[in-house]
Amino acid sequence: MNSPPLSPMEYWEIVKLKENVLEIEPEEFYIIRSSERFRLPPSVAVYAQAMTENFGELRIHYAGFVHPCFGLDRKDGAPLIFEIRGHNVRTFLRNGEVMAQLHFYRMSEEATNTPSYGNQELTLSNYFKKWGEK
Repeated sequence: MNSPPLSPMEYWEIVKLKENVLEIEPEEFYIIRSSERFRLPPSVAVYAQAMTENFGELRIHYAGFVHPCFGLDRKDGAPLIFEIRGHNVRTFLRNGEVMAQLHFYRMSEEATNTPSYGNQELTLSNYFKKWGEK
């Protein structure tokens, strides 16, 4: 039996930048998206490597998918999604901080059947209702 989707407000909160800075609290978990957006042709794939998995008192992990045709269905492209966890002390991320290095790879053949992650935004899994949905 499937249970109804959970309210995200019971588990998550929206955190806003203060003066272009995101304050990372110790042992808290954050999901953020890049301000940059990408549109890949069917002949290119990308490997997104976090600049460092442990950046001072942070743990950074790339949490999305970047495959051929990523963001191609969107005029504005699709953002990268990152998971961040703070450790021990409060840390600050400035807007524009470099989170990952992208490695572009030309495919031996153009992709014809690609996953539907190209429309990703900063959304939670299907276990949760959409923000503001009752």
